[in-house]
Amino acid sequence: MPEQLTNQFRKWLLVRYRDSKGRLSLSGQEDRPFVIFMPEGKVSGSGGCNRFFSSFETSGLLLKIGIIGSTRMFCQDPPWLMEMEGDFLGCLERSSRFELTQDSLKIFDVEGHELLCFDRDENWP
Repeated sequence: MPEQLTNQFRKWLLVRYRDSKGRLSLSGQEDRPFVIFMPEGKVSGSGGCNRFFSSFETSGLLLKIGIIGSTRMFCQDPPWLMEMEGDFLGCLERSSRFELTQDSLKIFDVEGHELLCFDRDENWP
């Protein structure tokens, strides 16, 4: 059971992500992408435009997120949103390991590169 990510049932707001050029970029938007890891091994959230859902498994600090499904809306404001959302979802699919503190969650790839960094949403639920 993926208890470490779900025991507090938290919403995690994206702070930075690894973009398609391999750079860490700031989320840079008011309605930030987010993830929620649920006790039954499900993960869902928003990429900034579309909602997404998947399954996940953990073993210690290892993390595997299954195939991601999402809605298919097209958002053109701001103009970079769809590219950022694609990078964000791609990072989730490449996740291999995580680090969790009281207020932050970092996700890394198999080579140890940081892919995603989140802050806890203190206003949820």
